[in-house]
Amino acid sequence: MRGYKKIQITDTVFAILDLVMEDKDKDIKKAVSWILREITKKNPDEAAKFLMKWAKANPSKDARWVIKDRMKKNKRKLSKEMLDQINMATAGSTPP
Repeated sequence: MRGYKKIQITDTVFAILDLVMEDKDKDIKKAVSWILREITKKNPDEAAKFLMKWAKANPSKDARWVIKDRMKKNKRKLSKEMLDQINMATAGSTPP
């Protein structure tokens, strides 16, 4: 994961994140959230689409934690429409 900043195509990073998105380890969840934060700085729409995909896929409580953590911390970067869609998709879920 260290070289993610050097990868121009975030699809590669998202493919890796898909593999660990539902990991139960607290440090892994924090790392995924951190990577998504960094992606959001330059590609907020792509990060929002990734979060939407996961929010619509009936995510585990661990994946919901990552989604909600990113939403909470990236409200300024993500469009209101994206935030509303993610909120609707994860309604009723609670972080661990």
